[in-house]
Amino acid sequence: SNTRHPDGQTSGRPTAPIMRWPVPSHPDSATDVERVCRRVNERPEHLPDAAPLRPNEVEVRMLATGERVPGVRALAADMAMREDFDLDAIADLRLAVEEACATVLANAEPDSTMVCRLLVSTELLEINTSATLRPGLQPSVGSMSLRILRTLADTVDTWTSTSNGRRLFHVQLTKSQP
Repeated sequence: SNTRHPDGQTSGRPTAPIMRWPVPSHPDSATDVERVCRRVNERPEHLPDAAPLRPNEVEVRMLATGERVPGVRALAADMAMREDFDLDAIADLRLAVEEACATVLANAEPDSTMVCRLLVSTELLEINTSATLRPGLQPSVGSMSLRILRTLADTVDTWTSTSNGRRLFHVQLTKSQP
């Protein structure tokens, strides 16, 4: 089956189970946060390495280091300004992009490629970030990162996939616009 997006289009990507952490249900204790942060689903190997871009979506590929993240943050802010987001929403978007990238980078193999996909429209904001995992590493999301991401997004999804023999770690944020 294909994934249907709010704009009515299908991505052509097969659906797979993902870990969803909705914003309203905050964990009751720090122990719950630690347990939840370490749960990441594995997706099937047959997912494409680079799915086609949707209308209004931009993809940026860069070395998995923090030096280029400010450029992605600026791109996201510019896209949001063109869609007439208010200043608070733009500030939140910048922070969300920064935190999603930092979460992926904390788990990424050095010198791998980090891919950031940004979809900004009047109805939806979606941030997808991924990179190759360090060998033997089980990906994790820190409790503070998770709290920040949950505050800024309607959903926070993390998963791993395998492509060309490499395990990739993904972070996806979505937020509906009022």
